[in-house]
Amino acid sequence: MRPIKLSEQEKAAIVKALSEKLLEQLDHYTFEKSTKITFTQDIGAKAKEKARIIYSPLAWLRMKKLVDHFKTEVSWFGLVKRLGDKAWYVYDVLVCRQQVNGAKVDTEDEDMLEFLAGLSDEQAEDLHFQAHSHVDMATTPSGTDMQNQQDILNNMPGQEGFYIFQIWNKRGDINSFIYDLDNNVFFDRDDVELEVDDPEFGSLDNYANEIAKLVSNITYFDRTKKSSKKKEEPSYLPGQYGRYWYDPTRGYVPYGSYCNYYEDYYDEYEKEENDEFLTGVSEEKEDEFSKKL
Repeated sequence: MRPIKLSEQEKAAIVKALSEKLLEQLDHYTFEKSTKITFTQDIGAKAKEKARIIYSPLAWLRMKKLVDHFKTEVSWFGLVKRLGDKAWYVYDVLVCRQQVNGAKVDTEDEDMLEFLAGLSDEQAEDLHFQAHSHVDMATTPSGTDMQNQQDILNNMPGQEGFYIFQIWNKRGDINSFIYDLDNNVFFDRDDVELEVDDPEFGSLDNYANEIAKLVSNITYFDRTKKSSKKKEEPSYLPGQYGRYWYDPTRGYVPYGSYCNYYEDYYDEYEKEENDEFLTGVSEEKEDEFSKKL
């Protein structure tokens, strides 16, 4: 996020910052090592709150279809209403006659005039969006793309309002540029989040978040990996009233009631490990068991 035009106050602040950096470099100047003086100053900052472009389902599906259908570049316009200082709603898509190839879109002047003449008053008022596809290439703007953006901005009446530009590709990448002339702010890809919303059914993102509460991942126990955490294992103990198992969590239990537990335990540990804990118990456990008989 950064200003479209610099105010006199902003210009003075930048000059002050650059002067301080210049003096700092001059203070450390040595003729043996210094051959040039360079410094830069960042303008703008990361947006604390991202700008939002919200699409109607109709507009979103039409744009997706345009990009997926054509093997060449293709361009389109969008009808947009401002929802707030940092939110815009794209509710429909319009296409002008054009000539295209895999890396270029051309529109004749007479075709553009015919297109604009055919707009209703509301459509003409809401025509604040232009996008095109880069097919399978990256969505980085070309020099021609940036010049086209500047030409449209220069022709906006009174240099007021807003305009949104986007570049799409078939991989689903979308690069957004929002020029908010009313608030003198420019938002690029890192400052913008996209959303599909419907007044009746709500946001698709909210829908996906609700469904995510119903879906969980399946996990599997890997028998080839031994746990690094040592467990206290059940042990077998013969007694005068029959055979018993000692379970660290349940104490001494009769053998018959322990069969199911043993089967589950055997599934979790390899056979040789089970053979080790079936060999007997300590004298302390035998004494404990004797006291209970």
